[in-house]
Amino acid sequence: MLDLDRELVELFAGKSTHPISQTLNQLNQNALNHPSVDWLFHDAFIAIDELYQAGKTFDVVIIDLPDPSHPDLNRLYTVHFYKRLKRLLTHQGRLVIQSTSPFFAKNAFISIANTLKTAGLTQVQQYRVSVPSFGEWGFTLALGNSTGFWDLIDQVPTKWLTTEMFKATMVFPKNYYANASDIEPNRLGTHRLYQYHQDAWRKFQ
Repeated sequence: MLDLDRELVELFAGKSTHPISQTLNQLNQNALNHPSVDWLFHDAFIAIDELYQAGKTFDVVIIDLPDPSHPDLNRLYTVHFYKRLKRLLTHQGRLVIQSTSPFFAKNAFISIANTLKTAGLTQVQQYRVSVPSFGEWGFTLALGNSTGFWDLIDQVPTKWLTTEMFKATMVFPKNYYANASDIEPNRLGTHRLYQYHQDAWRKFQ
């Protein structure tokens, strides 16, 4: 688990002196202190190079960053970042990214997929789910070098999700991607994704 904010993680791990810390740790069932969890506190933009140099690889990478609503966050959604991140995936490795709202910020959502494709990741696929506290929210799934991801559901003993439901999350309205080729990937220094995101939310506000 890679995070920039040590104090926040310690708060949820029951290691903070704040009075709510133990309650938060109980709610997450002490998950952050599980023996299989390793903490790394670092800037992800820099840390992925250090992990690669240390010979680390991962079967699954889950990126749950804030929306690209600030220029400083934009660099973590770029071709440059994803190209370097791809080196950390095993041959069967999968990558999934929180990708803002496909309803409110359509161009930003599609730009993230185009950025992953430009970075050389394969079988880039976007999906959406209803999150009670956010509304309809989007995610982007991609592979490093492997050939499929439908077997993901079969590999995990789920209580609710089925392969059919998973496939249904990837269905979008007719012509949703009609202008996808006109939407630019996000390159380091361009802030294109940040602009797409700002334009979209400004429109709805």
